[in-house]
Order: sequence, then structure tokens, then C-alpha cells
Amino acid sequence: MGRKLLRDITGSILVEYTIVFPVFILLVLGTVDVAYMLSDWALANKAAYVGARTAVVADAVANGLRIQHSIQRRQANFALILPQGRQLATVQQ
Repeated sequence: MGRKLLRDITGSILVEYTIVFPVFILLVLGTVDVAYMLSDWALANKAAYVGARTAVVADAVANGLRIQHSIQRRQANFALILPQGRQLATVQQ
């Protein structure tokens, strides 16, 4: 009776399937997940490249701005923070 039980292979395919199938699914879904990660990484890299290039190539100041007025407004905004009588910047014309 014991030897017959050791030679019985009727359920071996089901046992192999339950061991191999989860490993196969993990491998396939892991590959898909890594592909999505690499795609997002490449997209972020490209966005940083385009942003840096735009910052270098574009004008630093928009057309039509008055620098004098902008500096005076900033000084007025920081007047509450700075000690009395101290200037944030001096403007030369």
C-alpha cells in the first residue's frame, strides 16, 4: 500500500501548477510594473530637460515690466520685516 502511494502521480500536475503559476504571474506583472516605472522616469527626465532648457533660452524678464517700480514695491512689502531705516536694495538710474 505505501509503495503504491509513492508511485501515484495523478495529482502532480495540479501541485506543479499551484507552485509555478503564482511565480509566473509575479514575473509578468513585475515586468509590466518596471516598464511603467521606466516610462515615468523617462517622462520626468524629459520634463526636467525641457524646463531647464526653457529657463535658459527664454528671456529672464518679460517685456514691458518696469524694474524700478518692481523693486520699490518689494521694498514696501518688506518694510514690515526689515529694521527701521535699512534698505533692501539701492536702485541706480
